[in-house]
Amino acid sequence: MADNTSASSKMEPLEVEFPNTDNTNSSPDRVVLLGGNSSLDLMDDEEQFGLNTTPGKCISTCRPCCKYMPCYPGVNEVNIFTPGNIAIPVFYCMLGFLLKFPYVALRYYLIETIKATPSQQAIVYSVVMGMPWNFKMIYGFISDTCPIRGRRRKPYMFGGTICCSISWLMFGSGILGSPGMGLMCVLLFTAIFGMIFADVMADALVVERMKGEQSDKKGGIQSTCWMLRFSGSFFGFVMGAVFMDGFGFHPQAIFFLQGLVPLVTMLPPLYLLNDPVVDGYQGKWVRSTELGNAIGGHAVARRR
Repeated sequence: MADNTSASSKMEPLEVEFPNTDNTNSSPDRVVLLGGNSSLDLMDDEEQFGLNTTPGKCISTCRPCCKYMPCYPGVNEVNIFTPGNIAIPVFYCMLGFLLKFPYVALRYYLIETIKATPSQQAIVYSVVMGMPWNFKMIYGFISDTCPIRGRRRKPYMFGGTICCSISWLMFGSGILGSPGMGLMCVLLFTAIFGMIFADVMADALVVERMKGEQSDKKGGIQSTCWMLRFSGSFFGFVMGAVFMDGFGFHPQAIFFLQGLVPLVTMLPPLYLLNDPVVDGYQGKWVRSTELGNAIGGHAVARRR
């Protein structure tokens, strides 16, 4: 019995080779499935296989199964309320707030200050503020193929937040006076663009964290984020109306507060955000080809 136990504890690592299917000359991927103590007596399992036991950290020797993907958090690291992930729930709550807080003030500004016609108001809401939503796939494509210093999400999320804040601050600070229709459209477009760009990064972070969810808790992170977003929307709608009607705030003062909210709420959590560094990534042509295949593939066609 002791001999069997000793033999089982000395099992050799089992290495499985996956052949390439892209007709390239690159070496096939190899994945270690089972580790033993025969030739690696001085290394424990965490060192052998690059397993991570410290939340928010990633062992530098870890090689993921897919060579283009970073090391995502494990099962014990999917709590989005830890310091390394707190930027995700904070962002979704802030996103809901930003979408509704300036609604009443903007409508009042269009009618009373600019004297916009109904057709002009429709252009502002449907075209200027709606257009950035249509390019979400492009935002994700850019972040996947063009990491900044090896990071795919954090820099773009930071840039989108700053872009949104600066646009609203310029709109409400009075530096530009009372912007007319043309300048207002430019500021609104850049503000929504920055917000949606950061939103795409947050969605990607949620998907990455969901990879480590336990089977009986699948979808919990996404549900939490959407509840926070709707809670922020309700709070923003109420506060926007109260500030305008109850406290008598000028619309541009509302816009200025709108620009302060992302700076105050998002910059500290973003500094702590855990976004693993990607050593290698797919080129733009490879990524474009895969994207085209996914869009025109049978799996997508059957869902149309």
